[in-house]
Amino acid sequence: ALPRARGKLRGADAVLTGEGRFDATSFYGKAPSVLARLARRAGVPVGLVCGSIDPSVRGRLRRQGLIAVSFADAGASPKQSFAQAAKWRQKRRRAP
Repeated sequence: ALPRARGKLRGADAVLTGEGRFDATSFYGKAPSVLARLARRAGVPVGLVCGSIDPSVRGRLRRQGLIAVSFADAGASPKQSFAQAAKWRQKRRRAP
């Protein structure tokens, strides 16, 4: 899927990608970071949705222009994130 991503990014309004847990290792070759890099190069805004985000990488995400949210920010445990993803997605959408 990633090899064809460049062509699909042309004309896209935005890209939404995600990972279970985003941490420092996520910046090194994992699909969400590769896709985000390709999208940024194409001038397409990127959103990242995760179960949780390591607090130590939030600054780097902001500097890279990634809009990042996590279910954990809305109060979900990892088990709840999997079992009730739709509920936590809605709750996170309303969170400040």
